[in-house]
Amino acid sequence: MKEYFGMEHVAYEDMSPVIVPRNYTKQYVDGGGSLLAEQKAKILAATARVEASSEATVLEGTGHVGVGSIIGASNADVAAWVGADVVLVANGGIGSAFDELEMNRIMLKDKGVRVRGVILNKVRPDKVDMIRDGPRRTSRARSHRSRFGRFLDGSCSLGGFF
Repeated sequence: MKEYFGMEHVAYEDMSPVIVPRNYTKQYVDGGGSLLAEQKAKILAATARVEASSEATVLEGTGHVGVGSIIGASNADVAAWVGADVVLVANGGIGSAFDELEMNRIMLKDKGVRVRGVILNKVRPDKVDMIRDGPRRTSRARSHRSRFGRFLDGSCSLGGFF
């Protein structure tokens, strides 16, 4: 990724400042101590260095926003620590996709993190019309959604804003 995007100015260790060691979660749950303060410091320092040398910064989480909650370092926590707004990505669909988005939105809101947008990914071409109309119907019934976006040209992805 560093080479592909021409990010020679970014150190590899700043691109992935924390690696959770093998068996860390088990050790943590069993009372074996926490590396949280050290990990948080590494994340904050790496983010500051990347931001200082870059026009824009994108931080990529893994899985849902709750990943890492058991050790106090969820994706939502990290976004809050660094003051990042979030764009959520979910697989295309209506039911489970919107359920997952709502769970993620609530957790981010609880941490004080702003959701700036939503991308529905991998929408099947035969489901585009259903997906396109579903958010409009849903947004009428849900006051927290101020508007939903549009389909991106040819990508069958739906962007939305809360």
